[in-house]
Amino acid sequence: MSNNPAGLLAVFAYVGTVLASVPVAVVALLLRRITPSFREALAYSLGGGFALFTVVVLALAVAVDPGAGGTLFVTGVVAVVVLAVLPLAIGRAVVERTADLDPDRALRWATAGWPPAMILSLIVFVAPGGPARYNVTFLSGVEAVVAGGILVAVVLLGPGLVGTALARAFE
Repeated sequence: MSNNPAGLLAVFAYVGTVLASVPVAVVALLLRRITPSFREALAYSLGGGFALFTVVVLALAVAVDPGAGGTLFVTGVVAVVVLAVLPLAIGRAVVERTADLDPDRALRWATAGWPPAMILSLIVFVAPGGPARYNVTFLSGVEAVVAGGILVAVVLLGPGLVGTALARAFE
C-alpha cells in the first residue's frame, strides 16, 4: 500500500505526527505553568505546531504546486485529528476514570503518555519487516487485520493507558 504516492503521503503524515508528538507534548507541559489550564497550554502547543506545518505547506504550494500543497494540507489536518486530537480526548477520558482525576489533570497525564504511545505505535508499524523493509501497510489478510487492530488500539488507547500509569506513579 505504501508503494504508491497516496499511501506514501499517509505514511509520511503518520511518521511526522509521531515525531511531532514529542515537542508538542513537551511544550504543552512547559506552558502549563503560565496558562490558566493545561487544556489551553495544549491548544497553544498544538496550534503552534500546526501553524508551522501550515507555513511549510503554503511555501510548497507557492513554490511547487498548489494542488500538492492542498493535498498535503488536507492530509495534515486528518493526521492531526486522527493521531492527536482523538487519542488525547480518549486518553483524557481513560485517565479521568481510571486515576480518578479532574479533566485538566487527566489531560495533562494523557498528553505525557501520548509520545510514548505514538513511539510504540511506530514500532508496531515497522515490526513486520523493520524500518528498511516492509511495514504494516504491506500485510494482507488476517495478518493485516490483526496488525492494524493492534496499531489502532495503541494509537487510540495508548495515551490513556500510559497516562494512567504515569498518574498513579507520580500523583
